[in-house]
Amino acid sequence: MQSFLPYLLAKAAEALSQELATIYGREYDLSRAEWRILVALYREGPKLSRDLIPLTALDKVQISRGVARLQSKALIDKTPQLHDGRAWLLSLTAEGHALYEAVMPRVEARSQALLVDLSPEQQEALRDMLRSVAQRCADLSDQPDSR
Repeated sequence: MQSFLPYLLAKAAEALSQELATIYGREYDLSRAEWRILVALYREGPKLSRDLIPLTALDKVQISRGVARLQSKALIDKTPQLHDGRAWLLSLTAEGHALYEAVMPRVEARSQALLVDLSPEQQEALRDMLRSVAQRCADLSDQPDSR
């Protein structure tokens, strides 16, 4: 198992996610889904719920629940869309922006601490490799099954 790529990636992702959750979860009472939605809206600007799926790696149900919790905490606003009565434009409130700006420096510092054994060049190479693997997975999932 220690050389099986899917296992290594899943194990690293889960360990990283749990470590970062100690900051936004325990200290700020945000779930992983809420944090991902908050980050996506901060970095990408207002989005429809469906547009958050590829940005957050969450499914529709996780997004719906996360949005409801964030709205109940007054961290996001929902604006109905005139062209589609079922669609809502989501945006951060001033409180949502402030929370992101308070939490993100701590999350980034913790992320850097986890990579301390890698040189800056290795860190960038790791990011490039992970982006490449993710893109290749997306490309393969877009192709018809060739079995």
